[in-house]
Amino acid sequence: MQVTNGYWFSYPGYNELLTGKADPNIDSNKAIENPNITILEWLNKQSEYQGKVAAFGSWDVFPAIINRTRSGLPINAGFESADWAGLSDKAQWLNTLQTQVPSPWHNVRLDAFTFGFTKEYILLHQPKVIYVALGETDDFAHQGNYPEYLRGANRADKFIAQLWTLLQSMEQYQDNTNLIITVDHGRGDSAQSWQHHASPKAVKGYLNGLKQYQDGIPGADQIWLAAMGPDVKESVGSQQTSNFTLDQVAATAVQLLGFDYLQFATDIGRPLPIIKQR
Repeated sequence: MQVTNGYWFSYPGYNELLTGKADPNIDSNKAIENPNITILEWLNKQSEYQGKVAAFGSWDVFPAIINRTRSGLPINAGFESADWAGLSDKAQWLNTLQTQVPSPWHNVRLDAFTFGFTKEYILLHQPKVIYVALGETDDFAHQGNYPEYLRGANRADKFIAQLWTLLQSMEQYQDNTNLIITVDHGRGDSAQSWQHHASPKAVKGYLNGLKQYQDGIPGADQIWLAAMGPDVKESVGSQQTSNFTLDQVAATAVQLLGFDYLQFATDIGRPLPIIKQR
C-alpha cells in the first residue's frame, strides 16, 4: 500500500486516512483546524451514531486534525486529562500519573496513557466508533533510538491485543466489532534514512531540514494495513496489495459500518476489497 498525498508525513497522512482523499493545502504539521470533514465527524451526525463516536491520540495535533471545534467530538490527545463525567478511579489515577511521568517529547505523550484512557472510556461509554492513534514508534524513530522503536511497536501490538480482548469480553461488542489498523506514512528503507520520512516536495518546503535527501526519503510513501473482525475476509492477506492506497481506508470503514460510502463523499478512494458480502 502507499499514500496518495504528496508529502509523506503526519498531518497530510492522517487527513488522507480520515477523509478519504489527499488535500494539497495541508502541507505542514501545524495544529491548524482541518477544513475537511472526517468520517468521525460525519458518523457523529448520523442518528444511530450521534454521541457514540470518540477519538484518542498520543500526538497533541489530533484535536485540530479532527477539528474538535466544528465536529464537537470528544477527543483526548496530547497531554490532556480525561474530563468526561463519571470518571473511574483508574481514569483519575491516570490523570494524576500523566502529570508525574515525564514524556521524552513536548507534544506526544506515552502510548500507555492513550490506551489507558481509551480503555476507561470504552468501559464507561461503550462508543460505537472509536479512533485510537498511537505515537511512540514514530517519535523514537526520529530520535534514532532503534531499541525503543522496536519496544514501542511491541507495546502497540500488545495494546491492540488487549483492546480486542476487552471488546470480545463485552456483550455489545462481542463478535460484531471490526478493527482497522494502519499508519499515516512509511519510513526510510535504509540504515541512513530509517529515522525519517518526507517526499521530494516536502524536503523543498516544510521539511527542508532534510534537504540533503533531494529526492525525498525512499520508502516513506509505503504503508501497511491490517483488519480483523466478523465482516473482514479471512483470505485478504494473500492478495496483491501494491495498488491499494491510504485514501481507501475511510470508505472501507464507512462500508464496514453498513453505510454506502458514497453517502459520505463521492470523490474519495473506493473501499478496499476486504469486506465480506452481506
